[in-house]
Amino acid sequence: MKPSVKVVLFAGIIGLQVASVAAIVVSSYVSAQESLLDLANRAMSAVAEDGVEHLQEFFRPAHDAAVLTERLATHEVLRTDDPVVMERYFFETLQLTPWLDSIFYGGKDGSFVFVRADNAKAEGGYFTKVIDVEGDDRTVDVIYRTAEFEEIARAPDVADTFDPRTRPWFENAIASDGVSWTQPYVFFTSGHPGISTAIAVRDQDGRATGVVGVDIVIAELSEFVAALQTGRSGAAFVLDRAGDIIAFPDTETVARSSSTLEDGLRFAKVSDLQAPAARAAVLSLGDDLSGLELVGEVFGRFEADDRAYVSIAVPFPS
Repeated sequence: MKPSVKVVLFAGIIGLQVASVAAIVVSSYVSAQESLLDLANRAMSAVAEDGVEHLQEFFRPAHDAAVLTERLATHEVLRTDDPVVMERYFFETLQLTPWLDSIFYGGKDGSFVFVRADNAKAEGGYFTKVIDVEGDDRTVDVIYRTAEFEEIARAPDVADTFDPRTRPWFENAIASDGVSWTQPYVFFTSGHPGISTAIAVRDQDGRATGVVGVDIVIAELSEFVAALQTGRSGAAFVLDRAGDIIAFPDTETVARSSSTLEDGLRFAKVSDLQAPAARAAVLSLGDDLSGLELVGEVFGRFEADDRAYVSIAVPFPS
């Protein structure tokens, strides 16, 4: 039996209504997905902005300490030829800015005054190395002090061969007109990853007489990114253009053993990461980070372990 026109028309209307409802559902789903993605991007952008601000505040005290010391030395308010005065000044500087690891001065003659926070002999104590050069005579003394600057121990170090003039921070500062920064590296004495900033001290004729430097360890940076509110499945980390992991929520991830470096330590690479999502996030930026030019926020989407992720990469202004 042929269906009546009435039945066909009714079925067509029902079908049109069903199709309309389906279109609305699909449209709503896509709109909801876009809204969620936009919300995620906004949240990540806020976290990234907070992280960059913290980085700037983290590095600024080292810059300011180096510049102030250079000005005092240049105008001879701080005598660089008096290691006793230099040590006390460095001690007071570290007391005021305890997040700095060490502060030091290296002379063009190879002399050196170095003060670092050190708990080896006393809790909250300090370690000093003084290299004194008089013509062909060179002496090295190491001193341990309490948090109140009281001397605990002092001894000569006849085996020490350290020469500040051969260090990258010294060479960079001499060649620079202002403050210079090293690439992140692992400190030999402490085994902690860090960065050094330095500036040359010059006489009135513009000739460099020495270099003031400040070391900062960046373990605190890993602790900060671990505390960032990135959601239940999110994480923030910092890396440089060489692919080195500078800060990661798991602080033990940052430093790795190496048989090719003098100090036996290196920064972890992306390939060392045990977190598949973190590896995939970096790889989504490209194979060669050295050629990556970030001029602003770069959002990404990728998959890891059969899960979909979103990411953001932001540059840190030098």
